[in-house]
Amino acid sequence: MRVATIALAFAPLPGALLGIVSLFMLGSWEPTTVVRYLSTGVGATTGLFFIIFRLVFAVCWNRRAARLRAVPAGPPVTGQGGTT
Repeated sequence: MRVATIALAFAPLPGALLGIVSLFMLGSWEPTTVVRYLSTGVGATTGLFFIIFRLVFAVCWNRRAARLRAVPAGPPVTGQGGTT
């Protein structure tokens, strides 16, 4: 759920910019073309952001878990620290 929220918060602006750039390259400003290109840009970037973010998070989480498993367990920590 958090990834979807992040994707919806950060992906639409680059998607809209991508749609506007494609409209400039196309040179057509008819209302149906504008809506189609903007919605495609926003939808594609939001979907790609969601997928890429999930994959990167999964890879990093698995690497962190492997690192934690590789560290030998030390003696249990008691108290607030210090050598008294």
